[in-house]
Amino acid sequence: AEKHGLLVDLVPGVTSAISVPALNQIPLTRRGINESFWVMTGTTKSGQLSADIQHAAKSSATSVILMGVKKLPEILDIYSKNGKSETPAAIIQNGSRADEKMVIGTVSNLQALTLKNNIGSPAIIVIGETVALGKEKLNSTLDKIVLSK
Repeated sequence: AEKHGLLVDLVPGVTSAISVPALNQIPLTRRGINESFWVMTGTTKSGQLSADIQHAAKSSATSVILMGVKKLPEILDIYSKNGKSETPAAIIQNGSRADEKMVIGTVSNLQALTLKNNIGSPAIIVIGETVALGKEKLNSTLDKIVLSK
């Protein structure tokens, strides 16, 4: 923008990869549960599934996947094949907005919950044991969110 003569101020902020889960009471790390988190793109510039998802699915880290809604079945399949079909998983559409929607389930049923509740882009996918900590918010805002075991 500056090269076109526009005055620009940069305002530091917190990425949606961290802030949207946090707003929904999903910490990305928690002592005794996990030690780290990965933030990845779901879909690369060329339209392919990010290779990092294969690596993250082998880890105990919480995975935060941006731009992955269209690749959700493939992503969930990778986690299932790595023994994580019962791992808590969430998808949060329009995070922090009035029209935010979220579903929490497991890797094995997140796709069905996403379809049933008409969740689409833009959305953040979160997979990991810390996702289960978001259930408290679910219980207080059931009009916005669906929980399934």
